[in-house]
Amino acid sequence: MEVKKPEPTDWPSINEFLDKTLRPQVNWSLQEEYPLAFAETNRDNIRVIKEDNKVVAHAVVHTNIIKTHFHLFRVGLIGSVVTDETKRGQGMSREIIKSCLQNCKDQNCDLAILWTDLFNFYSQFGFEVAGSEVALQVTPDFTGEIKDSIKIMDTPKVSAQALLKVYNKHQMRSVRQVSDIQKYLQIPNTEVYTAWNNLTNALEAYCVVGKGADFSNYIHEWGGSVSSILSLTKHIVEKKQAPITLITPPQCQNLISQMEKHRAKKFFGVLGMIAITNPESFCAKIKKGARTLGYDSFVFDFKEGRYFFGYGDEIYCTDSDQDITRLVFGPVEPQQIHSFSETALDALKEIFPIPFWVWGWDSI
Repeated sequence: MEVKKPEPTDWPSINEFLDKTLRPQVNWSLQEEYPLAFAETNRDNIRVIKEDNKVVAHAVVHTNIIKTHFHLFRVGLIGSVVTDETKRGQGMSREIIKSCLQNCKDQNCDLAILWTDLFNFYSQFGFEVAGSEVALQVTPDFTGEIKDSIKIMDTPKVSAQALLKVYNKHQMRSVRQVSDIQKYLQIPNTEVYTAWNNLTNALEAYCVVGKGADFSNYIHEWGGSVSSILSLTKHIVEKKQAPITLITPPQCQNLISQMEKHRAKKFFGVLGMIAITNPESFCAKIKKGARTLGYDSFVFDFKEGRYFFGYGDEIYCTDSDQDITRLVFGPVEPQQIHSFSETALDALKEIFPIPFWVWGWDSI
């Protein structure tokens, strides 16, 4: 078997294969659902295996720049990993994933991320379940109120530029262009709710529910003032008369506390499976972020296949990518990896886990 980048003439075969294997019950294509990942400009990041001139295995990488409070990571998002059911058990997905990871390394990605429940399969490639999110379940008895000062619109026909302006207020976000949001707004089965100020006509907040076959009754994208998001949430749950769930980074404490105050139920979850693909660059960025916080004695380096981390003279060494991934993004705490002094632990607990998030429109 040979893993290849597809040719332009392979698009019909790719679309037919993916629609048959991943979206057989809907009337739209995966290309419509993930317009950036399956754009012609991203074709070199797609990997396929073909037999008799037909695609029988596939995966795609879409690279993003993700900003956190103190970091700027290049991340390869991997999705649509699938093998024809008659060809499974032959190692095709294994070869596809290895090629995708090499692609991430070739593009100097610090990390690769994917979403799956096949934890054992992906752990052999260095992926580890890591990161965190909060799911806020809202039922029709949600007590939030809709503000009189706003007008709510239920339509995806809104200004992408206005959405981008509000979205860019997030400290944790992917770097997006207006053209990206214009394409996202055309994804089938996407509900966009926006709150506009009655006096200024400025966009105060937005919430996005659904994305193709994913995120049904989930608010996976949102932005704006907490009070306006509460208003939109109230509007959505009243309209649907069914439970909905808003997903958020755990660092958004004001939103979380206000939602709980109005009877939303909070549940903790993980972000996804993460693999470090460029250890040298990754460690340098983590260390730079810690120095920005004022921890000049923090150590975080990768040398000769091993990680060195600690504080001051207390340095721990490991060759486990997975331990480092779970330390940096959670849920593992420093004392679970090594017995540090209280002084060192106080510093390390301020540094780890780092805030990190992938918004729903960017997931693949």
